[in-house]
Amino acid sequence: MDKKVKESLKQVFELVGYAIFSAYLMEKELAFLITPPEIMKNKKLSDSNCMNQEIEKLNKCTFGQLLKKLENHAISMTDETKKILKKALEKRNLLVHNFFHTHNGKLGDISEHCIMRDELVEMTKLFKSIYDKFYQESYRNLKNLGLTQENIENLL
Repeated sequence: MDKKVKESLKQVFELVGYAIFSAYLMEKELAFLITPPEIMKNKKLSDSNCMNQEIEKLNKCTFGQLLKKLENHAISMTDETKKILKKALEKRNLLVHNFFHTHNGKLGDISEHCIMRDELVEMTKLFKSIYDKFYQESYRNLKNLGLTQENIENLL
């Protein structure tokens, strides 16, 4: 493989890493978002220990399972939000399970790298936009439970 191809492929791999990291943040923030309603559903006290236990349980859920829990708690979720979250689930699963398979046999082709980079940038933007929205909501929900800034930071 020549130097230009290697450098181009290196950029693809960097973007894969960033996209996976963005998907990870999105998933973890979703777990934080649904922590308060999960606690209330189980009628537990909302102390730090309880929060940690609930977060631990939610951390073991797949993104799809987290979305189902979100739907169970978010009665007023719009169809547009559901559509965006479904797309995020599809893109996240594509990234983790099939991205390289989709481009199988083309890793030596620089023009294919451009296509791959564009797909990865699109995924990352989607994941980041959802993370930003979840972060604002989950932070507000945790504060509404009476947690202080310090309590919230300790959970992170």
